[in-house]
Amino acid sequence: MIWRFSDPDTIASFVVFYNGVEPFEEKRELRLSEAFVNREEDSELELRVQVLNIKGFNEELKGQCCILGEYMQYVNKVRAYREQLSIDQAVDRAVNECIAENILREFLLRNKAEVRQVSIFEYNEEDTRRAIGEYQHGQGVIESKIDDVLLLLKRKGAVPVDLEKEILEEKDIEVLQNWLISAAEVKSIDEFIERK
Repeated sequence: MIWRFSDPDTIASFVVFYNGVEPFEEKRELRLSEAFVNREEDSELELRVQVLNIKGFNEELKGQCCILGEYMQYVNKVRAYREQLSIDQAVDRAVNECIAENILREFLLRNKAEVRQVSIFEYNEEDTRRAIGEYQHGQGVIESKIDDVLLLLKRKGAVPVDLEKEILEEKDIEVLQNWLISAAEVKSIDEFIERK
């Protein structure tokens, strides 16, 4: 069975509203195929998504859609209070303040527990993603230092297997930094081993 819309002006579209903390342009089209490493020109499935940034952009849209504008007011309150309070306290304060100020009032009164739960989950997820990004950056710095130490040492001669293993297993950034300086200054592998 194939479903058809009788209105010829109806166009299927997928819109996502972005309100994250990372910089993002006002409007952007994302494609499902862009998420894959191996991309095919003629993919059998393609999804195009219009992403509209509602954090500081698209004010006209927020003015036309009261709920969207009020949602951003709620999000901004949570973010502001989050700077001083725990996430639980920030969400509770923002919800209660929005109800008092008639911002999403009916929705918040009906769905207060769910809004609280989802808001806290989103902030925890955001914090987790940020922490993972910082960890991955740190790992990248460590791997880069390891590569640099080995590169410098290999220019001075054959690196013994046990020394290479020790360098590859080192995770202390300060130790690696000192080894990098030594590897740059020494004239031979033996001198590096003595200084290490």
